[in-house]
Amino acid sequence: SSYDWMINETDWRYAVLTGSRASGKSIAAIDLCLYYATNATIEILFVRELQASIEKSSKAELENRIKFFQLDDIFKITDTYIECTKTGSVISFVGINHNVTSIKSRSNVSLVFVEQAETLSAESIDVLLPTIRREDSIFIICFNPRLVTDLVYQKFIVEQPPGTRVCHTTYMDNVFCPQVMIDLAEDCKVKDPTKY
Repeated sequence: SSYDWMINETDWRYAVLTGSRASGKSIAAIDLCLYYATNATIEILFVRELQASIEKSSKAELENRIKFFQLDDIFKITDTYIECTKTGSVISFVGINHNVTSIKSRSNVSLVFVEQAETLSAESIDVLLPTIRREDSIFIICFNPRLVTDLVYQKFIVEQPPGTRVCHTTYMDNVFCPQVMIDLAEDCKVKDPTKY
């Protein structure tokens, strides 16, 4: 798959997954988080700029992937976090915007999954990146590019901090893309090429 390098290669700190809707990048990121959670004892943080409630996080999708891989027997799912009982790994969920101060106390985190990174503020980036400072820590940063002037685009595509690996995918790269999404995209390609 387009994302195999995230497991097979170790020369990256920032995995920047960009692309269109239905490209499979969020599922790939969640699957990688599950891989790490079941193979080591680590703390994983799922973040986004705004998260009104835990229901607005990626927690439901993570629970779906646990069921998909039939890992229910080794994961304890609570209202606020998910724990791998096999390894002791803990996955928690936070909206940075309302919790900037609490993020500063998360220096033991080994893996950060940033969903909808295109919405990150400068303050959130300035707090998050230096807070996660374990030697082996990694970030998976997912976003749908909007404008080249957007902060996250400039930071991770144009400037690229050391250890950045960028992977751009579209719905055409996703072998599991639902036909309804393919039809929608193909229709858009014909009717509104600029938007496509």
